[in-house]
Amino acid sequence: MIFRDLKHLCYTFKNKIIAPVKSIILNYNGYSSASFIGLPEEILFYILMYLPISDIISIEKLCRRMKVLLDNDNIWHHLFLRDFKNVTVSGVTDWKAQYKETYISKTRSIPSRLTSGTLHDLMDVSDYVSYIDNPLWDVII
Repeated sequence: MIFRDLKHLCYTFKNKIIAPVKSIILNYNGYSSASFIGLPEEILFYILMYLPISDIISIEKLCRRMKVLLDNDNIWHHLFLRDFKNVTVSGVTDWKAQYKETYISKTRSIPSRLTSGTLHDLMDVSDYVSYIDNPLWDVII
């Protein structure tokens, strides 16, 4: 049997077989996994503080451990203070709900970019897409 793409085979073998088996063996013996999930909670907390909220929500949906970590009210309090510096609230018991409420109210108050633009702004875009022979298409494709 001849492998035509040995590099792809090696990466697939490593990612699909070696990494999961290594993680299972480490977890079975009480060691943390050698991956993102194996990091201590304090490190994950600091990483989360640098991510935009859309990425945090995505991580929460994809990973059970991150969902458990993000159920911590302290993290949402820090995220609230990070993203809404000018908003003051008192007596909050559920910071995740408060974050969600404030985020929704802030995004609804921002006017849409499309309605604030003029027809002339849209015409500038049409200059790039008006004909196929535009050299910018070579860069994009």
